[in-house]
Order: sequence, then structure tokens, then C-alpha cells
Amino acid sequence: MIKLIIFDAYGVVITGGYPFTAKKVAKRFKINEKHAYKIIYGFFNEAAERKISQKSAWEKAVKALNISITGKELKQIHYSTFGLNKQILP
Repeated sequence: MIKLIIFDAYGVVITGGYPFTAKKVAKRFKINEKHAYKIIYGFFNEAAERKISQKSAWEKAVKALNISITGKELKQIHYSTFGLNKQILP
């Protein structure tokens, strides 16, 4: 009897994510893309390790990047980068 199936969809079934978020944020706010990625990814590693909440990660990233949006808006930008990988799922 199968009790649990686990698979990692990120980067396989789903495209987008932190590099794409950093690119969008960098372009919109005219900041360095690598710096944006380092900040965003850094706070989300802390959230993944349960050192901070996801909500706090969004808010801290906005503050560290010194951009004029809310954490909720950054989250929306991030999720807007996701899409289905058409090569895997036609």
C-alpha cells in the first residue's frame, strides 16, 4: 500500500521562481539583479529553515531592497513568475 508520494515540482513541472522574481524586481526598481536575488533568496532560506515566517521573509526582503512596495506585493510578483513547463506537461 502506497502511503506517501513526494515529488519536487519546482524547476521540473513548474517554471519561474527566485531568479525570475529578482529579474522582475531589478528591472522595475532599477536595482542590481544579483543583489536582489541574494536578498530575496537569503530571506527565503531563513523561512525554509523556520527561522522566520514567510510573511516576515517578504517584508524583510522589501525593506532590505529599499523598494516602494509591500511584502504582499513582492509575493504577488514572485507568484506571477510561475507557469507550467510546457515541455513536461503539454
